[in-house]
Amino acid sequence: MSGQVKLTVTNNLLNEIVISAIEKIAKPDNVKINLPNNFVYVPCDFIKFEVMITNLIMNAIQAMNNSGQVDVRLFDDGKYATLQVIDSGCGIPKDVMPRIFEPLFTTKQIGTGLGLASCKAIVEQHKGIITVTSSVGKGTTFTIRIPKSSAVVSDKSVSHSAVPSQIAMPNK
Repeated sequence: MSGQVKLTVTNNLLNEIVISAIEKIAKPDNVKINLPNNFVYVPCDFIKFEVMITNLIMNAIQAMNNSGQVDVRLFDDGKYATLQVIDSGCGIPKDVMPRIFEPLFTTKQIGTGLGLASCKAIVEQHKGIITVTSSVGKGTTFTIRIPKSSAVVSDKSVSHSAVPSQIAMPNK
């Protein structure tokens, strides 16, 4: 393998990806998922984003012991599209937080430890960032910020080795 990741990047409505991801989840009756009422487009690989969002929502449901509320929020500041998945679950302890994106790390009895690691990889393939805030006993928020400019996101015709890791923007 060459180490290059092929992305099929098109301008997608994030709302459609969220709905498609939710349709793939067996949602317990005691879980309410609140969808955003605004619409946000982002250049991304639909399938990879669907996998990422599915993972985040499934983790949220599991963190709430199959009972609670998940809020999905979308923001668009013109430069970045932001997706938040917020749960009312048990939260992530401070001592566990630094390891949650490590491959094979899990706190679940049944789990591979690949879910959040793959989410982070997908976000980074799109030149974005993923952050997490959590309060034990109150819940967790995952925030994904993806550049809206397709010039920053590589597409299938550009290899990652040809894309600069950072694009310097002149100071205004």
